Amino acid sequence: MPRAPRVDGWDASARRLQRETRGLFRAHVELARLEIKDAVRLLARLASVFAAAVYLVLVAVPLLTVGASLLLDGSLGLATGEWLVLFALFFLAIGVVAWFQSRRRFRSQIRVLDQTVETLHEDIDWLRGTNGQRVHSKPRLSQRSGKRGR
Repeated sequence: MPRAPRVDGWDASARRLQRETRGLFRAHVELARLEIKDAVRLLARLASVFAAAVYLVLVAVPLLTVGASLLLDGSLGLATGEWLVLFALFFLAIGVVAWFQSRRRFRSQIRVLDQTVETLHEDIDWLRGTNGQRVHSKPRLSQRSGKRGR
């Protein structure tokens, strides 16, 4: 069987393309690894601060509540038990507000792999030859939740 003529330039270009594609893939994997590592560090810091705050609250709030209700016993015509109920409602309201605020802040700060996803979209667009125009219709994370990232 006769063999088709081999074009040396084609083989060299194919090898170079393969080498560059492999390097690009490794760069994307490294970028994803770094983004995940940064997110884990941030989560560890948040968790340690949160754990310390929870410990202090669990120790201090009951002691302060009982102490204050004993001091206020009889003032404004309320007994110690009634003061304890009022303090409990007050702390419950503060806890609910703090929970909503921290949840909102946590969601806005934690964005894992945003840069990696963006560069992959750019690479796909380049391969398709769209010259930077977005072909995919999948919204970004900040657009899906209805809020823009800060």
